[in-house]
Amino acid sequence: SESCQGKGIFMINDLERLKDHINFNDKAKMMNGQGYVVQRYIANPYLLDGLKFDLRLYVVVTSCSPLTIFWHKQGLARFATLPYSVPSKVMKDVSQNVHLTNYAVNKDSENFKISDEDIKAGISSKRTLETVYNRLEKDGVDISLLKLKIADLIIKTLISI
Repeated sequence: SESCQGKGIFMINDLERLKDHINFNDKAKMMNGQGYVVQRYIANPYLLDGLKFDLRLYVVVTSCSPLTIFWHKQGLARFATLPYSVPSKVMKDVSQNVHLTNYAVNKDSENFKISDEDIKAGISSKRTLETVYNRLEKDGVDISLLKLKIADLIIKTLISI
């Protein structure tokens, strides 16, 4: 829960296997109220160019009562550097470059693309949100509806906090 840059991320297909990944230091942290972030893996993610990606959105909350949120129109998309493949049931030797989009994980991959030419061509490993929206729109995605759904997720996330 306090890590970054893809450190400590692992995949399991049974929560019972979580204990196999917890070392002594992790147990001490958990006893002090620190723990893990557990997420359900999306086995059939939406891909661009065969790659997993995530969106980095910038939101600021200026008030909680009333809830006042500003969502910056610019953002970032981070892409995995290897084509996506469905993880096996065993989930051993899973390549992080297939399943993670973290810059720290992918920057050393031979497939990491960040040159000016890659950026202009819209195929870089880091892309602007606008570039992704344009690509999605070309693929037939209703961007206005997508933005409404993202805004809904932002609001629900903040309300849950």
